[in-house]
Amino acid sequence: MLNIFVSYDREDTDFSEVVQVKLHKAGYEIFMDQEQLNAGDNWREKIDQAIRYSQALIVIMTPEAAVSPYVNYEWAFALGAGVTVVPLELRATDFHPRLDVLQRLDFTGKSRPWEKLLHELEKAGTTSTATTIPVAEIAPPAVKRAVAALDNLDAKEHLLAIENLAQMDHPAALAALAKALNHPNKSIRIAAAFNYPDRKDPRILPGMFEVYNDYRMVEIWYYQKKKSLLDTIEQMGVVAVPILLEFLQHDNRDIRCEAIAALGLLKPADGVQPLLDALKDTDEYVRIYAIRTLGNFDLLSNESIAEHLQLFLQDDDKQFREVAVETLGKLKAKQAVDELIRLLQEDRSDIRSKAATALGYIGEKTALPALRAALKDKAIEKEVILALGFLGNSNAIPDLREILYSDTYTHGARCSAAVSLLHLRDSTVIPDIISMIIMDGTFWFSAKYEIIGAMANLGEAAVAGLIDILINEQMDSGLQEEVAKALGRINTDAARAAVKRWEYKR
Repeated sequence: MLNIFVSYDREDTDFSEVVQVKLHKAGYEIFMDQEQLNAGDNWREKIDQAIRYSQALIVIMTPEAAVSPYVNYEWAFALGAGVTVVPLELRATDFHPRLDVLQRLDFTGKSRPWEKLLHELEKAGTTSTATTIPVAEIAPPAVKRAVAALDNLDAKEHLLAIENLAQMDHPAALAALAKALNHPNKSIRIAAAFNYPDRKDPRILPGMFEVYNDYRMVEIWYYQKKKSLLDTIEQMGVVAVPILLEFLQHDNRDIRCEAIAALGLLKPADGVQPLLDALKDTDEYVRIYAIRTLGNFDLLSNESIAEHLQLFLQDDDKQFREVAVETLGKLKAKQAVDELIRLLQEDRSDIRSKAATALGYIGEKTALPALRAALKDKAIEKEVILALGFLGNSNAIPDLREILYSDTYTHGARCSAAVSLLHLRDSTVIPDIISMIIMDGTFWFSAKYEIIGAMANLGEAAVAGLIDILINEQMDSGLQEEVAKALGRINTDAARAAVKRWEYKR
């Protein structure tokens, strides 16, 4: 059923109803603004949409209609939107030059050419041109025009046409977009994928991934358009998994890497084995992506992950050793502790520092002697001190106190010792730490921020000390704001009251 918009002046309401009856009998669906706009509607938006989706607009011309701003707006918008305009002259009228060039229908006499009107409407409904994407005959002119633009040679016209289709709330527009996802032109496929309204439809993934076949396209779609593939996949959920698994076999290295990252985001139960298989990929970047991504999965449910990753701890390539150490630490893989302790003797200091950090994350208390011994290694001093705090072994407290109070250690090492003691919930050192923050000018601001964050994690036991910093008039205002945030996180009565007093006095 074709949609017809009838534009008329209120003085001609009776005749417009006759037109409506005639066209209904002929099988047309009619839009008449006087009847179909409700109070409170955004009339301009409703009118625009109704005209845009109409196959033709009949304008009932009378002297009153010729000066009506509403009637003039409607036929002018229709011409601009590519909608067929059929002028129907009810009473002798001076036509606007834009209308005067159109074939008018003379309804001023007693014999009215209804058959000719129906013939004109029928022509409007059958006019079409062949396009790569087929479109229904009854599709709105705006849809047909956008689809036709996809066959132009201008890439900018392609993007504009796709964006227009995406903005149209019409089944024909959505159907055209869906077909554009498989268009022969790559740029059209990509544009359709990024603009498709249903972000949970897995059919958009091939086009989104296709940008990685051309770095120029990556630049356009990920930097200029600021679209995020991972955000889309997160919305899509597990329905994306089968396509992601297919992409693991793609010829393009970057597509395989992005598919791996996406699987790490969704963490499907059947995603582990394909990622373990990816550890044997011929491309080193793919293997590194797979190692990192395996750190997102549950080690308890997939014990074999640690076994596969430990093999990389002895790899000749430093980068593989580093990434494997980081991932094993993230997984808290206790079965890797002995190998990580061995790496504390590695020739490269960057490997030793990552091994110390990983041991801290894993929290295996038996690693304490090895970390204590590593305190002599000045190249990884900070990482070892922090690892002692994360380890969760209170037997490390004496070592950390010695560092905190010793002038032989750098201010960075003392700061790390303060953070670690707070992680171990040693509240006895809080007064001294507060004094150091206030009085010790050798502490960097970044170090002080780190200590304040650790105090917030300590909770209520740190409130009094944080308040001392907050009310100290010599403290940097930025640091005081950080303390106020920390007190807000602790959120006790005393903490809230202190922040309110401070805000009032500022």
